[in-house]
Parts: sequence; structure tokens; C-alpha cells
Amino acid sequence: CEEAERREKAAGLSEEEKKAQEEALFTSSTIIHIRKVLYHWRSHQLSTAQNPEAKLYAFTAGERAVFDHAKRLGLPIEKVERGITYGYYHCHYALEKKEGELPLISVIIPSKDHSEDLDLAIRSLFAGSYPYLEVIVVENNSVEEKTFAYYEKIQEEFPARYGDFQKKAVRVVRWEREFNYSAINNFGVSFAHGEYLLFMNNDIECLKKDSVEEMLQFVQQEEVGICGARLLYPDKMIQHAGVVMGFGGIAGATFIGTHETENSYMHRAACIQNYTAVTAAVLMTKKSLFDKVGGFREELAVAFNDVDFCLKIRALGKRVVYTPYALFTHYESKSRGLEDNPEKVKRFNGEIVCLAKHWPEILRQGDPYYNPALTLRKSNFTLRDLSVEKVGEPFPLEILKDIV
Repeated sequence: CEEAERREKAAGLSEEEKKAQEEALFTSSTIIHIRKVLYHWRSHQLSTAQNPEAKLYAFTAGERAVFDHAKRLGLPIEKVERGITYGYYHCHYALEKKEGELPLISVIIPSKDHSEDLDLAIRSLFAGSYPYLEVIVVENNSVEEKTFAYYEKIQEEFPARYGDFQKKAVRVVRWEREFNYSAINNFGVSFAHGEYLLFMNNDIECLKKDSVEEMLQFVQQEEVGICGARLLYPDKMIQHAGVVMGFGGIAGATFIGTHETENSYMHRAACIQNYTAVTAAVLMTKKSLFDKVGGFREELAVAFNDVDFCLKIRALGKRVVYTPYALFTHYESKSRGLEDNPEKVKRFNGEIVCLAKHWPEILRQGDPYYNPALTLRKSNFTLRDLSVEKVGEPFPLEILKDIV
């Protein structure tokens, strides 16, 4: 029934476009990606290419053009500011209210011990400016006594701020089976009351007070299904700025190890854009869409479940947005450890194969948001070395040779 409904909604697309949507390759029926350089901009002292301040009026006009475009699309645009540099823009949209109230966002945080990290994650969220949050901590087989003492304390500390049904702003629910990230998060969602879901690891710290609003302003839009954030390591190096399909043969985060103040390729680490996927370490989505696609795929117990979820949402014709203005520190899986023993490596490889079997076409054809002339061997958008990888050629991962 859901499949028939999706196909009916896509009836305005060509057969080729419908197929591209099903494979999560679809971007637009009106915007085409031309895979060649067709224009070069000459650069001299009086051109904006060499000196943008020579024609500041051009960027003021650009702000007006972006604002007017959003208005024509019917988006609740409030203002447009300069982004990371001239010619890049930061849009602000009004948050939709129902009966005068902002929507409730349910934050799902799986956690095992490491109560200090969890405390930082929760407090940094409530220190932000978004008022209506319920935090659902999914307790996953903790063993330390102080963890359970912390649960009792934190549930009493934050009073509810939304609705009579919500007695506490923080609730702890217990998952008593083996670790499975997908199943744990699906279980957590079953307790959620919010119209929107914010998935968050327990080793996350929110760095900007308006990070939740920055994400919500996109997810509330009809055509957007997911919004992801910029994540930094504690040393301010980038841990996540979007995900590209095909990196390392399967999928990977962009600009890993680039300092947050360093220029990235076309400033992409620091500007709002569409991506094929984002990490679920911090990921916001609509609960209705989460339910529609069946949540996270539980075959993917640890790795790539977030990528798969993004692809399922894209197969509905929804966009995945990355915003650098939602900013967090990620202390990188401190509670789980590294994939450093034969059993974990075998499981990891099995999940690579699982993801590839479900989405082979996007690996064959390449990520629609990544130029085929750029390498899949690094995360910094470097040109391919044509002596080792041809333009558009998938990364030759041995375990995927019969799939991709």
C-alpha cells in the first residue's frame, strides 16, 4: 500500500526519474548535473573573482535574490545573511507553530555507562534555546552503579515543558537485549511523543544554542526528510560534514581531519547543502517519515544504518540537508570502542555487503552530489589520480566485486 502511494505521488516523473528515485539517485526533474566544466571565470583586480569587495552590491543583490526565490517557493523565509564568505548565504526560516506552540522534539539517546558523557550531552541540549524537548535515554545493559544513580537524579532535575502527558523532560527506558544500534533506536522511538525525532549519540556536546532550531527549520519543510549537523572532534578537527556514497568503496564522512577554520573545497564543509546521507550521531527527521520507512534497518546492527535510513528517506523523494550552523562536538564512540578484533571486523564487512546489496545502483553510478572527477580515496574532494582510478569508476572494494 505504501509502495503504491509512493509511486502514485511520483506519477509526474518519467520512468527513468522514477527508477532514479527508487535507487536514491534522484535529485530533480528540472535540474540536471552536467559532468563537464563548461565555464571559466576570468580573474583580474576589479573582478569579484580576485577581489569580492570590489562589487559588494553584487552580494547584496544575491541576498535579495535568494530571499525572493524562497518566497516564490512558499517557504517561510525570514532573512538571508552572508555565509562563510561572499557569495555564500545563510537562510533563516520561521519555525512553524500549531495553536501558537512550537512542536515537541523527541531526542533519542542510546547509552551504556559513561554517565559523565551522557550528562554533558543532555545538559548541553537543555542549555540551548529550543524550549520543547523530551529526552529518551535508552539504557543498554550498563553495569556501573553510578550510572543508575545518575538516571534517578537526571530524571528528577528537568521538569516537563510541553503538554500534560509529559511528566518529565528526561525519561530512561531499558533495552535488555544484545547491542543493536538500529533496534535500540527503534525501541526508543516507540516511547516518543514528538512530531520530530532527534537521534543523538551519548558522546555529543551541543556547541551552539540554536543548533536545534537550525536543523528544525529545514526538516519542517515538506520536501526535506532529514537534516544533519557539523560534528567536530575535541581538537576542532572535522569529524562529519555530510556523507558521500562510494568513499572507500561504500560510504564515508566528508572532510575528516580538516580543521574547522580551514578552507574546504568550495567551502562545502561550511555551507548549507543537500547530501545523499548524514550521520545519525546527530540527525533530525520527521516521526511520520521514520514510521513510513520502518525506522532503522535492524540487519545493520552497528554500521551504515544511518546511511541506509537516509537512502530510504531519499527513495520517498525527500531531501537530506546538511547545515554547518548546527554545531556539536563528537567524542567518537567512546562507549563502544574500536572495530579492532576479528569478530568486529567480520561483522563490519558483513554490514558493508548488506548495505551494498540494498543500494547497488548508487555505488555503481556514483553519488549524485559528488563529481565523478573527484577521488573516492580521500574525504577532501581532491581530483582523482587517473593513473589509479578512472573518472566515475567505483572504488574497487574486494568484498563488493560481485555486487558493484
